[in-house]
Amino acid sequence: RYRMSTLAFRALSGSLGGEVSGLDLSNPLDDQTFAAIKSFWLERVVFVARGLDDLTPEQLVAFTRRFGEPHVFHVSRYTMPGNPEVYVISNVVENGKPLGATGAGTWWHTDEMYLEKPAHCTLLYGKEVPPEGGDTIFADMYAAYAALSEAMRDRIDRLQVVVTRVKTYESYYPHRPPLSEDEKAALPDVVHPLVRVHPETGRKALFCGGGEAAWNIVGLPLFEGQALLRTLRDFATLPRFVYAHEWRPGDLLVWDNRCALHAATLYDTELHRRIMYRTTVHGEAPIAPAQAAA
Repeated sequence: RYRMSTLAFRALSGSLGGEVSGLDLSNPLDDQTFAAIKSFWLERVVFVARGLDDLTPEQLVAFTRRFGEPHVFHVSRYTMPGNPEVYVISNVVENGKPLGATGAGTWWHTDEMYLEKPAHCTLLYGKEVPPEGGDTIFADMYAAYAALSEAMRDRIDRLQVVVTRVKTYESYYPHRPPLSEDEKAALPDVVHPLVRVHPETGRKALFCGGGEAAWNIVGLPLFEGQALLRTLRDFATLPRFVYAHEWRPGDLLVWDNRCALHAATLYDTELHRRIMYRTTVHGEAPIAPAQAAA
């Protein structure tokens, strides 16, 4: 049985960020309704649907499947029992065991950027959120690329970056158990274009998230490559390109990893509980400008 939804769409901030009102995921959406949602998502890059207080993990996974095939996370210790597509982010400990990962993503990044085919999109649901802090911030990589000088765009259109996960995991997550040998073997270094062409919109976007230690530019000395990456990332995350989402319980965020960076902000983990459910969708290998033009 399908549910026809009466939706309203509105922009929230600058060139990215939007809100979808009237979304009901208690039953599958009809194709026309989902097409409207997807069109808005492609235009606004990230959107929120509020008031989904009773959203179940199964409903979250079902909605995720409308965007593509959900990813089953390699670090299974933080997935939801019975729902391996759902990754739990939480500071809550029950019976001596953490409910989920803590301190996730507090630097600018795109999800699963260390994979040959990074995540297409991410859905993040706020089951419990702190009353202050813990915002998620987004940077518009379309707008940042377009705002660069023509000379800089010409230079970086041809460059590639090496992304490593294993070498930086401990520095990113010193409080987490180390990766197992099997987990390390599943995460070889990958090479991506520094500028990627969105396969659905055809627009160019920067692809340069993560700490400098996670990236290096192919063919450039380490210092020079990481300095350029730092310059590009710092430019792309200027306030004029950024949307900050202040969470309310029952919020569902959906964003496009192919044209946005995001980061989690801090909150008082001693005073406040936080339980978030995350899903990601398998993506495609990033397309370089030369490939798109061929």
